[in-house]
Amino acid sequence: MKLSRRDFLKLAGITGVATATGGYLLSQSPIWGAGRPLSGSTVRAASTDFNPDVDLVLRASADTQQILNGYPTAVWRYHGEVVTGEAHNLQPVPNSYLGPTIRVRSGQKVRIRFQNELPESSNVHWHGLYVPDYADGHPRFVAGTSEEYVYEFEVINYAGTYWYHPHPHERTGAQVNAGLAGLFIVEDDVEDVLELPSGEYDLPLVIQDRRFNTDNQLMYVNNMHDRMMGFWGDTVLVNGQANARFSVATRPYRLRLLNGSNSRPYVLAWSDESQMRVIGTDGGLIERAVLTPYITLGPAERAELWIDFSEYDPGTEVTLLDLGAGQPVVVGIFSVDEASDVRMPAPIALRDHSALDPMLAVNGGNPRVFEFSMGRMTPTINGRTFEMEAVAEDEVVRLGDMEIWEFRNNAQSGGMMPMPHPIHMHGRQFQVIERSMHPNFVQQWSGITAGYLDYGWKDTILLMPGETARVAVRFDDYAGLFVYHCHTLEHEDLGMMRNYEVRA
Repeated sequence: MKLSRRDFLKLAGITGVATATGGYLLSQSPIWGAGRPLSGSTVRAASTDFNPDVDLVLRASADTQQILNGYPTAVWRYHGEVVTGEAHNLQPVPNSYLGPTIRVRSGQKVRIRFQNELPESSNVHWHGLYVPDYADGHPRFVAGTSEEYVYEFEVINYAGTYWYHPHPHERTGAQVNAGLAGLFIVEDDVEDVLELPSGEYDLPLVIQDRRFNTDNQLMYVNNMHDRMMGFWGDTVLVNGQANARFSVATRPYRLRLLNGSNSRPYVLAWSDESQMRVIGTDGGLIERAVLTPYITLGPAERAELWIDFSEYDPGTEVTLLDLGAGQPVVVGIFSVDEASDVRMPAPIALRDHSALDPMLAVNGGNPRVFEFSMGRMTPTINGRTFEMEAVAEDEVVRLGDMEIWEFRNNAQSGGMMPMPHPIHMHGRQFQVIERSMHPNFVQQWSGITAGYLDYGWKDTILLMPGETARVAVRFDDYAGLFVYHCHTLEHEDLGMMRNYEVRA
């Protein structure tokens, strides 16, 4: 299904910016984009004193995949292998360029041997997981061609839907667009008690957009317009396939949704206008299920839904739509093909969460402010751009502290059209305390902001132009150097990223 960025921006109120400033500047390679190969690497070997419960190989290499009718598409992808563990720890995604789904339990020790067979340096970021800084995929830790970097960490997150993708400086957008991404699903005892749909009835949906040329090859546009506005594709893929279709039975399902696109937000709803039952967000299950007519997912955000297809007659088709454009766009079709006698009550109470009390924050009366701006053709945070190891005085926190951070999408900086910024913190989950919107933008963004899922634990938060959000975050696991950034990958690659340091 084709989608015009112009339509979305029109709905969002960003008119006049979707017209190309010139012809598309295609890279010489549709995968590598316009960037230069990275130089330098930091090889890390397996530790002799780390005894993993799960030991995996994750290999990145060039390959091809049948995505559209006709020619196969050249992609970059992850291949996996279990060294120690069980078959369910590594689950390939059928007919897809996506990396295998890694499925582990909270409390397990995991070793992942990343082997780079790409023609440029790369690494792996474990998005949403609490891990030490050397295992987080910081851009300063990369493996060069034919090198290996070993990630070792204990899984201490709640059960939830996390994911992994490359994070080399200036090349994240191109490498993700080429196909490098996969899911990382954590399970635990608390979730087991709820007896949610499992196995084939636990269905992950990775939603991405891509552009293809007439030979079905990926196009990653490298003109400045696309870099500044963020890359948008004109074809929606689910689990790496266009025109996605799923055969389901008349019984409940658990759907795990990931917005894996480089920069595009989605406003998702069911075609029959039935309510969406949300049971989880970025950091896993929320306290109580939420019913909403639609949800808004910025890049990197996740949502878990409960849907009972027994409410539909066999032969019915239910469509997941993106309403973030002037007209609905088909994301995926669910065909109710099989009769089932399985009935399960829809969950209400899910997981208890200890709410962080802003009054207990060490800076409760004086939040740290981080202003994301696009003025003068340069994406910045507090007027700064990324430096590999630099950290400013106001980016240093103390291990064990709880703080309030305030993220601002500055739409008044001048020189650029306003645009969304999905903000992501590495190594931490946070709780959203409050949002506010500049009066000039309240009505303009109301259709999108009504779909926010600010429940439970989050690691990414979408801010529309003129919007401010305050979050509470605890720095209680690992000291070290981590990054925070805009998860519009083109903005990140242009330098809208900074380090923060946790000091013991």
